[in-house]
Amino acid sequence: MLDVIRGAASEIITKVDSQILEITEEVTQNKAAKTQGFSDKSEQPAQSKFFGNTPYKDILEKAYFNVSTAVAPKIIAELESHGLKFSGMNNDNNMTTFTLKKTDSALFKAVVAAVRTAESELKVADKFPEKIVLTFGT
Repeated sequence: MLDVIRGAASEIITKVDSQILEITEEVTQNKAAKTQGFSDKSEQPAQSKFFGNTPYKDILEKAYFNVSTAVAPKIIAELESHGLKFSGMNNDNNMTTFTLKKTDSALFKAVVAAVRTAESELKVADKFPEKIVLTFGT
């Protein structure tokens, strides 16, 4: 019985790890396209206080996450591109609260980490642009 539980747990961990890797790769690949402003209307900040693709009351076993309002539009776009159901609220303190199912917590954290990594890589790239070095044969 313990072996069955270990096997099931191993399968779940492997699946979540592969989804996290996939999300990270997609965000990293799309970072260059998102350097200036919002690339399309779906990434613009919500005009109302509440947003999401699922009504709050329809999310069972809720998990709550607070992120900076500055990165919320990119997180929203990534969540929607991966088909995750969520609800959210823009707070008055420049923070945005996301509500998801507890079972989607690991995927949400992976999306946030990938977006933050992409943001920090863009900041570094802006400070240290690549230089072209010409070398000639000797």
